Amino acid sequence: MVNYLIVGLGGGIGAMLRYGVQTQIVSHFGTIPPWGTWLANVSGCLLFGLIAGWGLRQSGFSTEWRLFLLTGICGGYTTFSSFTAEALQFCQRGEWLLAFLYIGSTLLFGFLGLWVATTIMQH
Repeated sequence: MVNYLIVGLGGGIGAMLRYGVQTQIVSHFGTIPPWGTWLANVSGCLLFGLIAGWGLRQSGFSTEWRLFLLTGICGGYTTFSSFTAEALQFCQRGEWLLAFLYIGSTLLFGFLGLWVATTIMQH
């Protein structure tokens, strides 16, 4: 139960950070193209990589800190960071076909799911 609270606290912080980034970008650049989402996704991946890389070098990087920083804050900021980290793990293990299937199917079915749902809700 404590781990859920740790993730929830980090996720709330990450979601507020994402909202802050998006509102600032939109106020300066507008919504077309969606630079706020782009910046959150790219910076979230960079942040995830920096924290994960730092954590690998630290003997005291506990499960709780990993859950709070990576799953919570980075996950709340952008799930794209988790998605790319998982795809990278396939690549690092030499499982290129699985990596491309994972990436392709996530994008394809995510897009199709959103399209189907919005189409249904418009009728």
